[in-house]
Amino acid sequence: LDSTLGNNEQVGLHPSLQSLKTLYEQGKAAIVQGVGYQDMNQSHFKGTDLWLSGGDSTTDGNNIPSGWMGRSLQAFYPDVAGAPTADMPDPLGIQIGDSNPSLGFHTETEHQNVINLSGQDAAGFFSLIQTIGGAPILNIPDSQHGDELAFIMGVEQSTSQYAQRISQVFNAGSNSISSYPTGNVLADQLKTIARLIKGGCKTKIYLCQLGGFDTHSAQIINGTPDAGDHADLMEALGDSLKTFMDDLEGLGLADQVVACTFSEFGRCARQNGSDGTDHGTLAPMFIVGKNIAPGVQGTNVNLSNLTPDGQLQGVQHDYRQVFTTLLQDW
Repeated sequence: LDSTLGNNEQVGLHPSLQSLKTLYEQGKAAIVQGVGYQDMNQSHFKGTDLWLSGGDSTTDGNNIPSGWMGRSLQAFYPDVAGAPTADMPDPLGIQIGDSNPSLGFHTETEHQNVINLSGQDAAGFFSLIQTIGGAPILNIPDSQHGDELAFIMGVEQSTSQYAQRISQVFNAGSNSISSYPTGNVLADQLKTIARLIKGGCKTKIYLCQLGGFDTHSAQIINGTPDAGDHADLMEALGDSLKTFMDDLEGLGLADQVVACTFSEFGRCARQNGSDGTDHGTLAPMFIVGKNIAPGVQGTNVNLSNLTPDGQLQGVQHDYRQVFTTLLQDW
């Protein structure tokens, strides 16, 4: 990646990450080494919940019912109680790429400040929402049942209020690059995000997703690292981020956006018997943007200091340090 770094900081990128190297050489990429938390949970589901809630494996941090994004946005915008305001006409968060609402956006109250566009055409989102629900219930009983009915009606009303605005900003927006990578679900999501921002959307956090990294087998093919599922995923990730940043530059918006990658855990440092790797612990995080501090944060993880089952040890950066830095300084 960078021969000017110290020996213990020099890293090699996967050959399919050429686009990320280009961003790095442009001063638009940073790599944070050895990210995780102590005693990392290696369940997909629990591990994801912990990363999205800001939790860990301690007793106090293991069952946080809200998400760090939701809590933060609610603290930054306490007046946005699930409905557009004059200063913030858009939802505080937009999720794309997963039909299941993310725990990361859950708040500690019932206010809905997030829209999920998964699988939908943003231009027709308002028309879609208009087909949901029915006439308001006029006489809500004073009971737990009534409270649940009121909550459901509140979600429907909030979504309807935001939906028309989402359609408007998407229609008003555009992309400076039409040739996003084809057949790439992450590229499609990022293209939509760039267009929404160009259309005037003031949403603060967008959450998108690229799956398929559970490479227990066929991570490589015939012993060739640049062939196989992992190589394809690395190419999709790097090319999508590079095109997204180029698009933002062409739109005059590159100063306003920073992107951050994360996953629920890394992969085992030692390969298995199926040309793959099993659930792991530590992993790097990539930070991409025009106004970040580029470079490598931290040193190479010590491959001579593995657990008996081949796992990386020695957390250099708690993942919450990265998220906190973004919230605090960006």
